[in-house]
Amino acid sequence: MVIIGGGNVAIDVARSVRRLGAEKVTLVCLESGEEMPAWQWEVEEAQEEDIRVMNSWGPRSVFSEEGVVKGLELKRCTSVFDAEGNFRPEFDETDTATVVADNVIIAIGQRGDLTCLEGSQVKLAGEGRIRWDRETLALSQEGIFACGEVATGPASAVEAVFDGHRAATAIAHYLESGELLEQPPVELAHLDDLPDEVAEKVKVLDPVAAETQPAETRGRDFSEIERGYTEAEALAEARRCLACTTGALVDEAKCAGCLTCVRICPFGVATVEQTAVMPQEKCQACGLCAAQCPAAAIALKRFGTDEMTGKLREMVADMKRKDSRTPLIVSYCCLFEMTSRGFIRQSQEDYPRKGVLPVMIPCVARLSVVDVLRPFEAGADAVVIIACSDGSCLYPTAEERLLGRVRQAKGVLAEIGLEEERIDFWKTEGSAEVSWTAFWELSRKKLQEIEKTHAGETK
Repeated sequence: MVIIGGGNVAIDVARSVRRLGAEKVTLVCLESGEEMPAWQWEVEEAQEEDIRVMNSWGPRSVFSEEGVVKGLELKRCTSVFDAEGNFRPEFDETDTATVVADNVIIAIGQRGDLTCLEGSQVKLAGEGRIRWDRETLALSQEGIFACGEVATGPASAVEAVFDGHRAATAIAHYLESGELLEQPPVELAHLDDLPDEVAEKVKVLDPVAAETQPAETRGRDFSEIERGYTEAEALAEARRCLACTTGALVDEAKCAGCLTCVRICPFGVATVEQTAVMPQEKCQACGLCAAQCPAAAIALKRFGTDEMTGKLREMVADMKRKDSRTPLIVSYCCLFEMTSRGFIRQSQEDYPRKGVLPVMIPCVARLSVVDVLRPFEAGADAVVIIACSDGSCLYPTAEERLLGRVRQAKGVLAEIGLEEERIDFWKTEGSAEVSWTAFWELSRKKLQEIEKTHAGETK
């Protein structure tokens, strides 16, 4: 079996016919290995399944006997694109090859089947494309809308699904009002590569590879070849996200240009002109500057600790109403160490009985002194901070600066007559599920002793 084409569809066809019983499958394409439009990982998986890939060859003729395909004659493709990048293949007619084949499948592109529109008022925009309005998604015939590649041309499935949502909104609006709804296309910001001086300070985490079936077995049928991630693997892979454009935002009305953020930033991103400047394309969203800013002029675009204040007060008040006798510990935990959402959900459901309320934070180092003390204001009796394990923090100097703020918070408690021991700091050891539970139990026992002592002194 010979497949002509070098894109993802051609690869899919080749792998499909292999699973349907073809003993030998050869894929022929004009492009070199580096130029192939198919994803590299798909090409590699196809080759692992014993699919032969012949790069830089083009079809010259199909030869047959008595109407039965016998093979394909090829000619060498010397270049696919011209100097301007246009598709303009050139061949060496003297360099030829022959491939024996029972069938030849051409997979060099796709286009929409628009025969259903024949006789309608819908105008076309060339072969296989519909003329449409990008903002209203309306066609030339009233009451008809379109989305996806039949309108946009070659794109991705994700983009087609997004346009499907826009089309559904447009149709609903039209049915309700009889008018077209303008929805300007969303232009996503393009981010350049991180500057070398920032990238070299970012901790590199290896990707988590999903387990796949061995090549010798997966080509037998259409069973799933990739197992997918376990929950722990998915969380580990998600940890690699750099949280681009979700970092620090500066309130210029509050900023005093004190240079604290410049001194604190472990990636050298922050600068100060008249006020602080945090380039969104460089900021790593560690939150250290927000936690340390003396004017509280910096907040995080996403996962800011200020977002949890209202929820924290509600949950503490709810527990106090249910059982005012149980001492309450609010535990700030490093989200990056979590390996089971079920564990956290169960812990949060159990807090009225066990007296420990877990609050997940993407890096507890972004907690300010006010954040550490806020649970006491809401009615909590103690605070436990559980950081990531030794050497695993993504952000340089984060733990050192957090410990400094913990000491400050303990000092504030001492000044108002509360025991410093009401604030505990731990580092995850091994499994979060095991070590966090142990830390909570130790902190509960400590709090019980504090409460007993406090009760005795009151008497």
